[in-house]
Amino acid sequence: MKVVSFCRVLFVCSVIFFLAGCAGTQNSGSSQPPAAGNSGQSEVVQKLAKRYDRAFVAPFTIAPEYGKDYPDAAATLQRSMVEGLKAGKKFSRVETLNKKKPVTGRALIVKANITKLRIASTSARFWGGPFVGSSGIELELRLVDGATGKVVRTKKMSSWNNSWAASWNFGASDRSLLDDVGKIMAKYILQTIPEQ
Repeated sequence: MKVVSFCRVLFVCSVIFFLAGCAGTQNSGSSQPPAAGNSGQSEVVQKLAKRYDRAFVAPFTIAPEYGKDYPDAAATLQRSMVEGLKAGKKFSRVETLNKKKPVTGRALIVKANITKLRIASTSARFWGGPFVGSSGIELELRLVDGATGKVVRTKKMSSWNNSWAASWNFGASDRSLLDDVGKIMAKYILQTIPEQ
């Protein structure tokens, strides 16, 4: 009788423990608190002072302590963001910045530096599940006016997944982190471009 009772208590505690892990949140976008009166639903993006018709993307950089563990991360993030910018169709051209050719006219130069990165491996997520921890990225995005060379916008962005949810989907959100954040970056940049 005591064994059955102990098993029931253990089962109920396990269910509560696992359900509590599903209650986490994912932070994408700014790591700053939402503006007053915004209630955290969605960020209101301030438009840039002028419209740009071309975008040049400088090679993304990554902090050295993360670059050695994730050598392809900056390129993957950049590729995803470029695809998002092209799909948004607000720029007549989106291409890689060539330092030998001067940028003139209404061109926007996009630069990004990954300041923090952690991606749980598939095997770690399989064996350790949620106890491996969250995968996430923090970066600084800079938008530069191509004609003047002045920085027109700086934005800190971050996204961290829920380790319990990542375990539930067998690490799919770990593997798609860079592609997802690249799309978020593209969406943000497209929102900053004025219509006229």
